[in-house]
Amino acid sequence: MPSEPDAKQTFGGCSFNRLSPEKASLSRTTKALNIVIGLDEALRLQLALQDGLLKLNRYKMSTVKGKRAAINFCVHLDVGRIQLLEGRA
Repeated sequence: MPSEPDAKQTFGGCSFNRLSPEKASLSRTTKALNIVIGLDEALRLQLALQDGLLKLNRYKMSTVKGKRAAINFCVHLDVGRIQLLEGRA
């Protein structure tokens, strides 16, 4: 059976309601970004995170892939969405 290629698969994501500071006032000196997520969307984010962590937990920690397993939070500021992808530490 052929193995599946390592494609960028999202575990899911959610929409967010508000950013603080506003997107227009972000700069290189901005130290923190507050993202406000409603309850329904936060529950979607929780499920996506659990799905991703369950997948990563199946890797053997004695291998390089297992040791470098990570979750990538991808924040799309232009459309107000957060996606969770498999990443590498």
